[in-house]
Amino acid sequence: MNRYDLDGIVKEAKRRGYFAVEDYPGLKLSLDEFQDLGRKLGKLPHKKPDDRIERARSLRAVNALRTGTVAAEGVTAYSVGRVKLLERFRNDLNEVANKRSLVRFLNADLGQGKTHALNLLREFAFEMDFPVSLVSLSQHGCPLHDFGLVYNKVVWCITTREERQRPALENIFHRWLDMARNRGEELAAELVRRIRGNDNALREDVVSALSAYCTASSIVSPDKARQQQVLEWFSASRAYVSELRKLGIRGQILDDNAVEMLSILAELFRNLGYKGMCILFDEAEAIHSFSNYSQRDKAYTNLLKLTEAAGQFPHCYFLYATTPSFFDAYAHYWPFERRINAKHIYELERLSIPELKVLAQKIVDIYCAAYAWTRSADIGSSLGRLADAGSDSRIGDFVRGCISFLDEKRG
Repeated sequence: MNRYDLDGIVKEAKRRGYFAVEDYPGLKLSLDEFQDLGRKLGKLPHKKPDDRIERARSLRAVNALRTGTVAAEGVTAYSVGRVKLLERFRNDLNEVANKRSLVRFLNADLGQGKTHALNLLREFAFEMDFPVSLVSLSQHGCPLHDFGLVYNKVVWCITTREERQRPALENIFHRWLDMARNRGEELAAELVRRIRGNDNALREDVVSALSAYCTASSIVSPDKARQQQVLEWFSASRAYVSELRKLGIRGQILDDNAVEMLSILAELFRNLGYKGMCILFDEAEAIHSFSNYSQRDKAYTNLLKLTEAAGQFPHCYFLYATTPSFFDAYAHYWPFERRINAKHIYELERLSIPELKVLAQKIVDIYCAAYAWTRSADIGSSLGRLADAGSDSRIGDFVRGCISFLDEKRG
């Protein structure tokens, strides 16, 4: 049931002078409702004025920086340095686009911008035509010792350059099916043959799931419940075996085939013109801090399985962002011959004082855009002193200090 009132949407759009669908996340309309909305809106522009978009984005970025988090968009506007990191990342994604699968590690001290760096890499991957899933791992939110839950989070966190603010899986399926239909019967059959592969039970289930989703997406009589069942199967959510059999699906997605399933999804993305799939793990809570020893052991084992399985399936890129303490602790759980190659570790270095000064200026630019505020003449020198004093502090503390200073100057 739609939680938005159409008459209320029209009234608000007329007050603003425009209608923008991104202002109503989760809005789903039938064809009749969509046509009715169009008639009521009349000739109102169906997009935000550019200046309002810029100010709104800037304000969201400032509010995120003030609380020490990362805004979902615009991260490149306040990023500096990281040239070596981005160059290595670019080279890796080029390899993945050429049928490779890679696992990398990001090593960063607490407070040195690990989460910001991951969001920057996410934007970079979008520009290189990769769908991205950025997943935060923690003991109680998404623990690595429960790989089924991790897989579920990965699937529902997939976003694309066109759809960055909400899960893109459903939209991707619709686009894939539309493409298969529009290419004609022969080419559609070829797409299915590519997915089916050679005598593979999981791939047969994927073909059955796509077929069921196609049937449920009929323009004449769409079946939303069946569409949702297919999406839940793809994300390894709980499903009754009897219901899956009705869809022609014989098996479940489990720990031992989850990585292969991600590779199959990457194939679907490539058929839509993407290069593969990029999966970024942000370790919000260190594995070795888990109080339960069995969970800690399972988490390290799952990470080892991921690094070993990833090499078998092309077009997937995995990056695990952690702190230096991980590299001191993991060796106790992994066999010596399977230790992490130092060449596969990205080091996130501290920003230099000149880089901090550039960062401060970028923060001022965003702040001024957010509040339509004109900076005073002494702002630059004051922020320069903050940069000099902040060279040994955490980058998050420095950023919050800049915002606090600007709040005070603005009064």
